[in-house]
Amino acid sequence: MAKILLVEDNEMNRDMLSRRLQRRDFDVVVAVDVAALPQDLTGVVLPASLYEALKEAVETHSVTEVKKHLGVVEALGAEGQALAEQLRDLVQKFDMDAIKIVLETVDYE
Repeated sequence: MAKILLVEDNEMNRDMLSRRLQRRDFDVVVAVDVAALPQDLTGVVLPASLYEALKEAVETHSVTEVKKHLGVVEALGAEGQALAEQLRDLVQKFDMDAIKIVLETVDYE
């Protein structure tokens, strides 16, 4: 299944386009604001357990759980610090969709 990043600030357009693309078997990732798109996080590799914990926190819309894991992300070196900073900014905006997009750009092992 091909993945498409849909960036649209109009909610009605975003929903309509997303549904149409999903009906055509695309995996649609939605962003509301271009500023919310991820920075280059090449080289960031999260432990699989941390990645899964963050992913679950986003899926359940738990800002508290995302914040809980930021210290561990930061401890992963310079790349981890950049990722933690970006996640912290998005958590302050309560933008779980953008956090999901960021996590999809990060590798895990």
